[in-house]
Amino acid sequence: MPIIYYGNIPLAEVKSVVKLSDISSITIPSSVTSLPSECFKNWSSLTSVTIPSSVTSLSGSCFYGCSALASITIPSSVTSLRGSCFRECSSLASITIPSSVTSLGTYCFDGCSSLTSVTISSSVTSLGTRCFYGCSSLASITIPSSVTSLGDSCFKGCSNLKKVYFEGDPPTKSSTTFSGLTLTMYHKANNSNWTSSVKTSTYGGATSVTWATY
Repeated sequence: MPIIYYGNIPLAEVKSVVKLSDISSITIPSSVTSLPSECFKNWSSLTSVTIPSSVTSLSGSCFYGCSALASITIPSSVTSLRGSCFRECSSLASITIPSSVTSLGTYCFDGCSSLTSVTISSSVTSLGTRCFYGCSSLASITIPSSVTSLGDSCFKGCSNLKKVYFEGDPPTKSSTTFSGLTLTMYHKANNSNWTSSVKTSTYGGATSVTWATY
């Protein structure tokens, strides 16, 4: 695997040579195809990351704890966002999932408390356990028709989440997917698969659900 450098220092040696609090930006070279697990974990002053189109995978806990990272562009070459990839990136305000990605790993955006805008592409088929857990600034979310599975506690702790839009059929979910939330849920008016037996007032563990069509 090609080595990622910060200046002329290999990434694996950065912590022993440079204070992470001094590093605010990094550009990943085009020779890199995958970001290894925990490669930028707890780089708390990192505000800017440039990911080249050569990268196809963001490994587990890749940006975990990058609390100053407010925005990031995921290139369309990336096919996989693994577990805890952006966990506790508490300044991250918006994210667009490119159409190359098919699933969001467990804890992927867990604790992203400033996240207000999420665009999930129609290529994504599943949202992992606790994927958006504790995203307390998120007010609404659109679930594309491609998504067939919502993991345990996927939106638990999203205390400001009020509206959920389903573009397709009812996905599988657990008794904790929307645990503790008071929501208005919307589905397409011409989708007959949203039957009265599916549209319960405690759908996915929610405290209360009001149903509407759009």
